[in-house]
Amino acid sequence: MKVLCLYGSPRKKGNTDILMDEFIQGIEEAGGKAEKIYLRELNISPCDSCGGCYKNGVCSKKDGMLYLHAKFMECEVLCLSAPVYFLSLPAQVKAVIDRCQVYWVKKYILGEQLRESRGKGVFLSASGTKSDDVFYCAEKLARVFFNTLEYECVFSRFFGGMEKKGDIIREFEGRKEVKEFGKKLVYDSKKGGSSNESIC
Repeated sequence: MKVLCLYGSPRKKGNTDILMDEFIQGIEEAGGKAEKIYLRELNISPCDSCGGCYKNGVCSKKDGMLYLHAKFMECEVLCLSAPVYFLSLPAQVKAVIDRCQVYWVKKYILGEQLRESRGKGVFLSASGTKSDDVFYCAEKLARVFFNTLEYECVFSRFFGGMEKKGDIIREFEGRKEVKEFGKKLVYDSKKGGSSNESIC
């Protein structure tokens, strides 16, 4: 099982980095492997709506997205961890999502099939705000991202009140749940399971 983990926070070793580390630890303890990609380390320009991808389904920009394009269709599980900034996702993540317009064009304009079967998506997030609806926009955006790449969101967990770096450490039960789901994905894969039972 190929697992691709996108670290979406611009803050190194922040709360969502820690959440992703827990998820990966669960995968590894179950005998699986995950590839880590730190979006803050990639040079990705924003989409400027040039329309180039409408011609042949290929983005005209040659930057860090070329690396991601090569990974998105290979993996079976795609995990995104990112904090909430102004009720949405950080600029580093949003740039990646906007550049996925090329996949929308392939599917709905050019009529191409992206994958033989839908993958599984995992979304982990944290916010300094404790409001119940602070994750609403970020979650919707993450789901659109997964759906465009033909992944089904099967697990998501959100943690409010995580203002300071490392605040997530006190969320023992929540981190444990994230870790256990990482294990479950590997165990289900070994058993030949293909369940997309959603607990988002």
